[in-house]
Amino acid sequence: MCNFLKKIICIGAIAFMLFAAIAIWGGGGEKFRWLGKKAGGILEEGTEKLGRHADNIRDIAKEKISRWLGKKRDIQEDK
Repeated sequence: MCNFLKKIICIGAIAFMLFAAIAIWGGGGEKFRWLGKKAGGILEEGTEKLGRHADNIRDIAKEKISRWLGKKRDIQEDK
């Protein structure tokens, strides 16, 4: 039982790290929205929510990087 819980926690942690990486370096939530459009139906609603969260994470990361660098510097948008 303990091994099963460890595996579930590890999978969740890896999934979160992948989501954050895609949100920050992958251009925000556009990749998730694209996936939702291709899948259609119920998945489209869920991927839209993921896309909004990814956009929020990207905006927060931009603000923190600007603050850490001590100046206003725009991170180039991947388009």
